[in-house]
Formats: sequence, C-alpha cells, structure tokens
Amino acid sequence: MKTKILGIIIMLAIVSFAFGQERIDVVHLKNGDIVKGVIVENIPNDCVKIELQGGSILIYKYVEIDRFTRELSSTIMYRQQQTRPEPQYNADAQKMMMYNSQKKDPATAVVLSCLLTSTGHAYAGNWGRGVKFTMGRLLCFLFAVTAGIEIEDAGDATEVSTGVNGMYTLGMFGVFVTSLWEIADARMEVIKYNQALHNRIYTGKPSFGMNIVPNRDGANLMLTYNF
Repeated sequence: MKTKILGIIIMLAIVSFAFGQERIDVVHLKNGDIVKGVIVENIPNDCVKIELQGGSILIYKYVEIDRFTRELSSTIMYRQQQTRPEPQYNADAQKMMMYNSQKKDPATAVVLSCLLTSTGHAYAGNWGRGVKFTMGRLLCFLFAVTAGIEIEDAGDATEVSTGVNGMYTLGMFGVFVTSLWEIADARMEVIKYNQALHNRIYTGKPSFGMNIVPNRDGANLMLTYNF
C-alpha cells in the first residue's frame, strides 16, 4: 500500500514538474523592463531570485517590482502554432477577389449584341460563335431581298415597279429571330465563361483565353493565361 502511495506521489510530482516547465515566470519591473525565467526563491516583501534560461540568477527587491505574471514558454507556443490549422479564409478571399476582377457582366454582352452583331460573343470570349449568328442574319436578309422582292416591267423602259411577297416577310422574320437568338446566346456564353472561370480558379486548372475588351476608344484584344 505504501509503495502504491509513493508511486502516486512521484507521478504527481513528475506531472507537476512537467506542467511547470511549460510556463515561465515573468517579472515586470517598475522601470518598464520585463524579466522572464523561473523564480527559484521568493521572499515576501524582500526580494525575488529568478533564474534565466542560460542559468544566470538575478535578484530584484520588491520595491523594484511592479507585478508578477506567467506565460507559455516559447517552445510550447511554437508547438501550438505548428499544430494549429492554418485559416482558410485568406485563400478563399483571394480566390473570390480574383474571380470578381475577371468575371464578365451578361448585361454588357446583351448591349453589345444589340449595338453590333457578334460583339457580344466577342466579349464572352467566343467570337467564332458570334460570326455564325452574323452569317445567319445575313443569309436571312439576302433571302428576303432576292426571293421576296419582285420586279415588274410595265413594258416601258422608264417605268419599273417593284413589290414584295411572302418570302420577304419570311426572310425579315428570320433576321429578327436570329437577332433575338444571338442576344440571348451571348448572355448565356458570358454565364458559361463565368462558370468556367470560377471552376478554374477554385480547381487550379491552367487555361488559355482570347477576349475582346470594349473601351471608350474601341476594343482591345486581350490574351490571358491562367495557371
């Protein structure tokens, strides 16, 4: 029984010693100096002996001391910093800032498509698709003016009459529908561009792109490579 009690006392002493080594004593002097170490002797209202890390012992009178505190040793603090998980919000904030600076506005694509054909798709980074809509609109217009306009000769060289038939209406309707389709498609292309940009930034996949950036003086061709 005595052996068990002695073993418990020794174990508690070891734990107390180890716990004590994790913290260091801090003596704050009235002149503003701070001394860190282990207090080896404390005579109330007289003096304090503190052992520094190198083994030196300093003695301070109570009249020189402002207060006592304790703090974690540098070794323990370093170990806690190494085991502490790094915050992820900084990386997420940087990715979000990068995404916001490079994403495009679908409304801008709509406005550009209304002003000039294929420019909305050029803004979305897919100029080739915009050219196809331009060709489709041009073909519909040519169909309207060739098959829809009738020229009638009245027999006199000075008198020529023209008229339109149903083919003209059909061709111009095709121009109108193609224009609306192009506007909606340019908007969707910008949305797809933003989705691809978001995935690329958050997954880190490299990519190469060519974009048309409109400005006050016209437009600029911008080549981008993300890695």
